[in-house]
Amino acid sequence: MPGGRKVHLNATPVQGGIAIFIGSLVAALANYSLFIAYWPLLLISLCVLSVGIVDDVIDLSARKKMLYHGLLVVLFMVITDTKISSLGNLLGYGDIQLGWFSYPFTLFCLLAGINAINMIDGIDGLAGGLILIPLAFVAGAMFFAGDETTALLASVVCMSLVAFLITNYRFPWRKRADSFLGDSGSTFLGFLLAYFLIKATQGEQSNIALPPVVALWLLAIPLIDSGAVILNRKLQGRPPMAPARDHIHHRLMNMGFTVTRTALSLHSLALCTSLIGVIGFIVGIEEWMLLVLMLSLFIMSTYSTNRIPISASGHVPIQVNIPVADETGLPGLAIALAGSADIEQRKQRAA
Repeated sequence: MPGGRKVHLNATPVQGGIAIFIGSLVAALANYSLFIAYWPLLLISLCVLSVGIVDDVIDLSARKKMLYHGLLVVLFMVITDTKISSLGNLLGYGDIQLGWFSYPFTLFCLLAGINAINMIDGIDGLAGGLILIPLAFVAGAMFFAGDETTALLASVVCMSLVAFLITNYRFPWRKRADSFLGDSGSTFLGFLLAYFLIKATQGEQSNIALPPVVALWLLAIPLIDSGAVILNRKLQGRPPMAPARDHIHHRLMNMGFTVTRTALSLHSLALCTSLIGVIGFIVGIEEWMLLVLMLSLFIMSTYSTNRIPISASGHVPIQVNIPVADETGLPGLAIALAGSADIEQRKQRAA
């Protein structure tokens, strides 16, 4: 339903996540070896989806959702022995093995993936595209690494996402989405994406599809957004998981971007960060250098977006229409980030 921090004006069904899960499950059932290999993942995904359906209906508190998701993730780790045992050569002194710490760290990463996607699911088409882009890269990487079963399942989810985005994106002939992911879809897909990233980056060093640091680049936009939002809220003494209009897509829209251009701009940036990570790995850039670049990107992005002041109500008090050169929105996004200091100066002059 519309209202609060939501930007849509009409009641819209939130069955997108359910449809994606059903499509993926049917495809898995059609391939016996695929279903046998991944039935635990599908089972826990169904449970995460079910928690989201309840949340869509009665609006669970953030604490309860975190508790339920944490229990399900722990159960999944016990059943499948999924864990992040290595961080790769992040510091330039050799492979970093986590030992016993791999279990709490894996729990943290899976929950972070769930919440990062759930938090950025705020406008039509945004979350679906931000899941589809890294998942497509993971599917390709797993195929070239020889893990065709995982690549097949990731590809199935990608195709289901494409079908959903046709109903979720705004087009010239359709001014609003016909369906949403809902909390059910964003949390279940966040869990799936986090799992696939772990699957692609762990194992024998000679056989991994991607080094762990590349996962940060593939998931850069949701991680930067959620990290910056949580940090800002903690510094301001606000609940870190409470809903508000202080995400990057809200800021861009308050600066004059349309819903479509906001989504396309962030999708374009997500594609760029994914390409940087994957190409950097292919050409042999050191993992510690990719980490330093990612940390620099996080700092610069957080500083740039925070230059846009937000009132206690969660809205930017001064709205400025930023010209966008084309439908991709990239030139306008660059102007918006580079010119955010000018907004502060206009505010001071107006006062």
